[in-house]
Formats: sequence, C-alpha cells, structure tokens
Amino acid sequence: MGLELTAVNGCIVEVTTPLVIGAPPSVVSIPSTVDKAEGQGVFSDKLDVIISGLTLGACVQSAPVNASISATAENDFSEDKKTVRKGDSESGISIDGMTTAVPPVACKFTVDIEITDPGQSSVKGS
Repeated sequence: MGLELTAVNGCIVEVTTPLVIGAPPSVVSIPSTVDKAEGQGVFSDKLDVIISGLTLGACVQSAPVNASISATAENDFSEDKKTVRKGDSESGISIDGMTTAVPPVACKFTVDIEITDPGQSSVKGS
C-alpha cells in the first residue's frame, strides 16, 4: 500500500463478500486519545468489530461474531503501534447460521471485511 488514509473514530468497515447482505460491522475498538487526524482519534494495532445480522441466500446469521482487522502500515505509527488504514482487511471470517427452511437447518458461510471509509479525507504530509 502506498499513502493510505489512517482509520479514525467514525471509520466504516464493510462486508466485501459478494451476495452477503446485512448491516455493516460495528466498530468496538477505542481510538487513541493522544494521536488524532482531523480531530478524531486514530486506530492502531488492530480494529475490533462485531459482525451481526448477515444473510447469504437462505442462511441467516444466528449469533454475533467478533473479528479484528490487523494494521498493515509499515511506516505510520500511533502510540508505538502500526496504524490501521483504509484498505486493511480480514478474510475468511466464519459465520454460523440457520436456514429459513422449516424445520431450520444449521448452515455456515465465510465473509471478508475491509475498511472502506477511513473517516478522514487527507493524508498527513500530502
């Protein structure tokens, strides 16, 4: 990755797996109170999210799943940890579900998530 925007409080994470529908994951990490970009706290090391309410075909997610996106920045740090940036992602997150059939049957699918909107609009130093 070249110059990428650092993820800050208010960033948006999306499920990028085709055909999966539902709400975007909820960010649960606490941003830095020391390092800020455009007035918002920066995320570093990893971004923790909760994934819930997804559907793939007739398979409906049955329980929330915790997941983390690890930082990939090589030269951008916050509080001595790599910063999390736009485009950072996690793949192959397992989702347990139940079908909408009667009677319901257990099902599984996997999803990928990505930071699609970092919550800021300018790269530091650019």
